[in-house]
Amino acid sequence: MRKSTVKRVTKETSITATLVIEGKGRYDINTGIRFLDHMLELVAKHGGFDLSITAKGDLDIDQHHTVEDVGIVLGELFKKALGKKIGINRAGYFVLPMDETLAVVAVDLGGRPALVYSDLIRARMVGDLQVELVHDFFGGFANSAGANLHAKVLYGRSSHHKIEAIFKCFARAMRYACSTDSRLKDQLPSTKGLLIAVVDYGAGNLRSVTNLLDSIDANYRVIESADGLLGASHIILPGVGHFAQICSAFDRLLIRESIVEAISSGTPYL
Repeated sequence: MRKSTVKRVTKETSITATLVIEGKGRYDINTGIRFLDHMLELVAKHGGFDLSITAKGDLDIDQHHTVEDVGIVLGELFKKALGKKIGINRAGYFVLPMDETLAVVAVDLGGRPALVYSDLIRARMVGDLQVELVHDFFGGFANSAGANLHAKVLYGRSSHHKIEAIFKCFARAMRYACSTDSRLKDQLPSTKGLLIAVVDYGAGNLRSVTNLLDSIDANYRVIESADGLLGASHIILPGVGHFAQICSAFDRLLIRESIVEAISSGTPYL
């Protein structure tokens, strides 16, 4: 069973969340924004996920931090639960009518973050949610999950229906993208196969490692930033006896958190 737990604490928010991908649509959501709670309940129900999120944010200032950070945590939950993504469909889409409204969402969990979003809403608020922050929610999700996400309302009248249709489409697109195919059970969902990230931190035997990888025609890239980890199936930290330099370089390159997150989600490393 694929599941994950994420706890994110910043000066603006404190969020604890759990996810079970092979769930039964059960949910326990409390973000302090009731309309956002309702949308996340729809994600659980229509995705067939078990989802629990408790968020405490600086809502006395604005909703922005809470909404965006909940999106970030949701992306982290899926990224962690899916691990190496072996055998998954990876991509999915769904088109859904909701009365007079029609929406479409397409998602690709390939490791590269990108968001295209259009909801055709002019209202400032729907229920107690600031409408413009739905874009930030999905932006946070796409960045932390490493997902291409396109969400669009094609037409409609009700602002409530437009947002709800997008969230339902998102849930069902994710349901398919996360589902597994028995024919692909031992395969990464990419023609690239293995993609090894070799971290260049300014010390260690980098040349020896790359020479070895070249000799076996391995698919790798040398990276110096967190962006280089996107889509990587394995991580190599060259060097013996360079632990202090590695730790110092991780902080200098702002890559420590991303490497720890990748390893914690199951990415093999050496």
